[in-house]
Amino acid sequence: MSKVQPAVDASSPRIPVRRRGGPRLAAQLFAAGVAALFSSSTLADAVVPPDGQYAVPTALGGVQGAFNGLSKRPDALAIYPATGRVGTTCKHYQGIARVHGTDGTPYLIMTKSGNKSICVLEDDEPGWLIVMKLGSRPKSGERLGSNVLPYGSTDHSVYPEPMATFEHDRVVSAFRLDGQDVAASFRHPGGIQLAGNVIAIGAETGYNGEPSGATVLFFDVSNPELPTLTSKFHVPGSGSALGADPVGLAPIPAEDGTCCRYLLVVSGGDGNDRVQFFISQPDPGRTTTTLSSADLAWLPNNKAFTAGELSSCIGQTWPTAGLVQGGQHQMLNFVREGGLGGPLYMIGGRRDGTIVNPFVDEYLDLYRVNLSPEGAIQDCPFTHVATKTVGTDAWANEGTTSTFSAAGGVYVSPSGELIVYNGKHDLTTRFDLSDPQNPVVLSYHISVGEYRIGSLVRADSPLLRPTAAVDGPFAVDEGGMVPLTGRGEQARQKAFVQLFEDDGVGLGLPGWLDSDEWLSVEYADRNADRFHSLDQLGGDADEIWDNVGSVRWFAPPGCTISANDYPGWSDSWPGPNTVLLRGTGRFEEEHDLDDLRVYTPADSLWPAAPVPADVASSGVDYDDDIEGVTFHHQVPFGDGVANRHDCDSYYVKPIGLGWDLDSNGSFEASGTVVTFDAFALDGPSTATVRARAQHPTDTSPTGSGDPFALPVQVRNVAPQIGAATVADSLGRDLSGGSTPAIVGLPVTLSVGFTDPGRPDTQTASVDWNDGSGPDTSFAEFSDARNGATGRLVDSRVFAAAGTKTIAATVTDDDGGATVRQVTIVVLSLVDAIEHVADRLTALIASTTDPEVAAALRAARDELIGNHGGKPPTNGATDKLDADDPSGAIVKLKAALEDLLAAEALGGGDLSALEDLLGLVAEGIATATYEDAKAAIPTPSPGQARTLATIAALIRTGHERLAGQEYLDACDSFKSATDKALGLLK
Repeated sequence: MSKVQPAVDASSPRIPVRRRGGPRLAAQLFAAGVAALFSSSTLADAVVPPDGQYAVPTALGGVQGAFNGLSKRPDALAIYPATGRVGTTCKHYQGIARVHGTDGTPYLIMTKSGNKSICVLEDDEPGWLIVMKLGSRPKSGERLGSNVLPYGSTDHSVYPEPMATFEHDRVVSAFRLDGQDVAASFRHPGGIQLAGNVIAIGAETGYNGEPSGATVLFFDVSNPELPTLTSKFHVPGSGSALGADPVGLAPIPAEDGTCCRYLLVVSGGDGNDRVQFFISQPDPGRTTTTLSSADLAWLPNNKAFTAGELSSCIGQTWPTAGLVQGGQHQMLNFVREGGLGGPLYMIGGRRDGTIVNPFVDEYLDLYRVNLSPEGAIQDCPFTHVATKTVGTDAWANEGTTSTFSAAGGVYVSPSGELIVYNGKHDLTTRFDLSDPQNPVVLSYHISVGEYRIGSLVRADSPLLRPTAAVDGPFAVDEGGMVPLTGRGEQARQKAFVQLFEDDGVGLGLPGWLDSDEWLSVEYADRNADRFHSLDQLGGDADEIWDNVGSVRWFAPPGCTISANDYPGWSDSWPGPNTVLLRGTGRFEEEHDLDDLRVYTPADSLWPAAPVPADVASSGVDYDDDIEGVTFHHQVPFGDGVANRHDCDSYYVKPIGLGWDLDSNGSFEASGTVVTFDAFALDGPSTATVRARAQHPTDTSPTGSGDPFALPVQVRNVAPQIGAATVADSLGRDLSGGSTPAIVGLPVTLSVGFTDPGRPDTQTASVDWNDGSGPDTSFAEFSDARNGATGRLVDSRVFAAAGTKTIAATVTDDDGGATVRQVTIVVLSLVDAIEHVADRLTALIASTTDPEVAAALRAARDELIGNHGGKPPTNGATDKLDADDPSGAIVKLKAALEDLLAAEALGGGDLSALEDLLGLVAEGIATATYEDAKAAIPTPSPGQARTLATIAALIRTGHERLAGQEYLDACDSFKSATDKALGLLK
């Protein structure tokens, strides 16, 4: 047996005080409005509500229904203390809160008093903050369930491999409220409540400089094993008239409806005869409060209420302490229904008498908090709703596990289950009773009770159905596809049976609690003990063996629980009076086994319950007959029998996923990988896919998980430009600049584009790089909606030569833009002629035919002149320099005649040079025409006719040029030029 070691010694770490800022609640990192359906494998994966506290669903009676349905006995939790700082009758455990690590591991944080109270042989000392890790428990955030197995006895003498269990469930850290471990000095830390990642602890009896009265301490428990003190709130006016134990904390909407501000309740004084509420102040410049802030501030929310004032308005006498303590609420915690804006309730836990009196009752009280929409406490602060009598003996008769005069706290699970915890005042002793005359103390543990709904989970709980864990987040381009992946998981709450020694399945009469044996046997724990032979469980098992008067069970269709007449060790198992408890996917109850209605299914060896509605039934007396429970049963097999493990078969089947990809409710796709098609979707937007888990053989409601919404982000995709070209009036591609354009003649930009977002519409602009700015008026434009190919066509005349980078931008209605640039070279008339002359020089050097060379040489001479003269004056460039545009065209025509002759002599295809010279001639005619129009802003009728004739001649010349009728084209251009010159004289 390991030696018990204290958790805290001189080298223990001090809990730091966060001086400024600090992280916001982790809950506030999650976007508001996401459904808080628990559908992942650990609490860390669950969707956390934005206010940091889960709420009880409104269905099945909401908080009131959940409260009334709480089990009257708790499940037993045992935590190895690993510390000498243990509770005693006077210095007992005070408050308890359930928190979680980042991976979902559950922790219980408890406070312990250091007040000696009436214990004259003890001294006062600092209070304690104790952190207990429940490492053996599920990480789902749901009920913990008893870790005290197998079925034991009132002295807790029988545990399975206790040290192995305690290695996982143990105190991992403990801190003194002495001003050193924690920067706060109090002897009496009390009630606790968690909101997000922050716990509030009511503390009283300060020393070492702490103000007298009560103070609420706020700790960030993001790391549960090292709580960080973030702020302290001294309760104004506290002292003998008002304290701070117990304490409750809840988020409430800010004035603008956002999350969150916080409501604080404290109670104290003489036997908790004063109650006061406070509301958190918003952060500077904001409407909401950062609960973990070092600057957290509170203001009174209405007045301090006396016990008399409360009793006159809430509907019952406000519980206060009796003559020798006891009776007052030791726990007051808030619970929300439906969500942040839903009704707010408060649950109080109390013991109606002194802590040493074993015959007094334990109660839970439910109150509805009366808040205005703005969060103001009304003059009657709350209304009494219900009171519930509870016991402190565990389900499996594990003895007194807890009391509401010691630690207590309320918790709501991710699936919305209301759970209440409490603890004993002091440690529980574990004995070795192998020699009853000489019991040996083996170890000590902290006992905690977990009160949950009587049927383990509520009837509509998603935990009864398979769940889905989906990967992600998922995003897809509009018009694209993305695989969605996930996996199905079996239901977390599997089949179970609850056995009750008395009739009534543990419900009893209002305010009544029997002392008979109760036992829950769950499929998941079926091998944790010998539940098939109840007489071998140990302890007081003979009180439930062969002594069951009522039973409750749940199993999915196809899973059968066998309530056996004989124990498993019997050669005649399962015994002649065995009854099969058939799985229906619903909670089934038999309140009195004296007259159990049964029927015998075809090919069954044993009668079964419940009886289908259309089947005749018979009654059997099955009271006090159950000697064992198994999740398998006997069936005929040939000439003998065989064991059918149909529950095993049900729970080993792989859970599939159904996908409703278009949110029409059909769940048309299935599989762990499906393809989501955003063919017709517009981004940026969020598409909603619904998924649900599906058992492969169970088609009943139990076999399908709750559908949950899965967001798929649809990203906008900018339009895609497929082609962008710039051509001159002859259709020559000018892109890249190898084929030049001519100043004064139009070039045409053509752009084709598509858009994956079929609903998108598009606009465009063109920057011609000529200083005119973006152009948005086009000769032709059509968008690319519904999968069409969009088109942009526009023309421009460049007035100046140079290299031009033309930029076309296509923008969709969501702001996505694509730019395509095309570079062209624009030449002046002279530069274009010289460009052709340079090309001719290269051709002359490369040709071997003297006749071709002579023709090319003659053409070059017509362009740049015969260099026999100094300077030459007989070329087209010379004519342009001499302001003789008509003469220049004559020279261009002559050069074209020489090029045509060179082609005829075998000089190859010279049409590119011929086209360019023809365009130069058109450019000369066009420039002269523009000069004439500019010189005659108000032409006479005759001048107007002449201008029209000139334009017609240029058009005719262009048509001839396009048909490669170069010489005729030059004649038209020259005629147009001559007429224009005539108007300029």
